[in-house]
Amino acid sequence: MISVPSIKPVLTKSPLADYYDGTIVQSSATWRIRLSTSTGFYKIEWWDGTTSTAANGSFVSKAVVAPYNNITPKPFKVYSINNTTDQLKIGYITEIWHQRSGTSRSQTSTSNFRNCPRLQKLYMFSSSGTGNEIRPSTLDLSGLKELTDLKIGALDTGAYSSAAGGLNTTLTSVDVTGCSSLQQCYISKSNNLTSITGLNSAANSLIILVLALNTALSSLRIQNCSFNNASTYTGSGYNYLYSGGVDIQSCGFNAAALDQIYTDLASGNGIIVVANNPGTPTDDPYIAVAKGYTLLGT
Repeated sequence: MISVPSIKPVLTKSPLADYYDGTIVQSSATWRIRLSTSTGFYKIEWWDGTTSTAANGSFVSKAVVAPYNNITPKPFKVYSINNTTDQLKIGYITEIWHQRSGTSRSQTSTSNFRNCPRLQKLYMFSSSGTGNEIRPSTLDLSGLKELTDLKIGALDTGAYSSAAGGLNTTLTSVDVTGCSSLQQCYISKSNNLTSITGLNSAANSLIILVLALNTALSSLRIQNCSFNNASTYTGSGYNYLYSGGVDIQSCGFNAAALDQIYTDLASGNGIIVVANNPGTPTDDPYIAVAKGYTLLGT
């Protein structure tokens, strides 16, 4: 009798969804978040065992019990799902929005974004009020190759405005090394920010760089980056809406640091805003002017 070896069934795994996990550390009475995913839907698992589901572009709100300042950390996790009925965890996260006002804040960790490697847009800003903190102090986004838009700090839905948003008191460093698709980078109004790494032409596709009102930022390298203007400037003072340029007004750059920035630039025709830096009385703006740029504030 010929024995037939048993055949074990091949087990296949369902595709794993990207996820984003964070912790609310300070909030107003209602905390909000908004995401977009490749499937069109997402699900949030809250610290209290409840869940919420939503379609792309819809804000989800969660009540937070008082007191709201320095609350017991409240963790949450967000997944991409197939729909709001079956809630199968598949797909990937493409956009994360933490837009808040008043004292609504959230804690993030360097590992959070590693679990959504196809993230394209990250918005963490305060449109009004006095608080907008990102914790811990180091934000590591390195290796997010599909990230195109990064907006952190005192921003509204369009461009930087010095009158809008709250001060970020905890953020000290940001790493965007390897973010090869990065086109728009807004990081503003962080009074302890001293380091931004990964800003060079080999590592990104920068069109707009806004680092205004980072008063402790005194050194910046943007080797071989080129910024070209393709739109009409609007606004008042030095607050411009533009599609190509650099805004580093009201930072801590001395003349040598400003000259290093001008030297690092590749040729272009964008606007460079440098007003209210310590080095503007003695810097050499003609280094950048000779490359085609228009400088404001020096």
